[in-house]
Amino acid sequence: ATGIAGMTHPYGLETLISDNLLPSELPIVIAHEWGHLAGMGSESDAGFIGVLACVRGDGLAQYSAWLDVCQRALRGLPDAERQDLVARVSPAVVGDIRARLERSRRDQVRWLSIGAWNVYDRFLRANRVESGVRSYDEVVMLLVGTRFDAGWNPRRR
Repeated sequence: ATGIAGMTHPYGLETLISDNLLPSELPIVIAHEWGHLAGMGSESDAGFIGVLACVRGDGLAQYSAWLDVCQRALRGLPDAERQDLVARVSPAVVGDIRARLERSRRDQVRWLSIGAWNVYDRFLRANRVESGVRSYDEVVMLLVGTRFDAGWNPRRR
């Protein structure tokens, strides 16, 4: 009801995943949470590890990662540019994006979701994550700013 897809319990190190996720969401959410288990505390770092894990996985895992990255990148664009790019995307992909949005709208209790995200935003900021919950989308900058070899291994500079 809060719109939180997954979380890692900080003391028990248990990964909790929402039971209403679509198949195209599940691999990247699990991989992101496992990024936290691997020691990545920040949301952007866990997201980066999640994407790297998924691009080495099967077709569904790869699609899940790139769809997530695409949605995060689109959020940072002005409306006209976003609409232009979405118009060029496959109708099947647009359908998956719409299905994700519809699942969120259908299953969230708006006031509870807003409250939960506000509390988490404050928690992150209190722990020196200046961008708060927006830090999730910083995975796009990490991916763009990293050089990779042919096997999606980050290259040292």
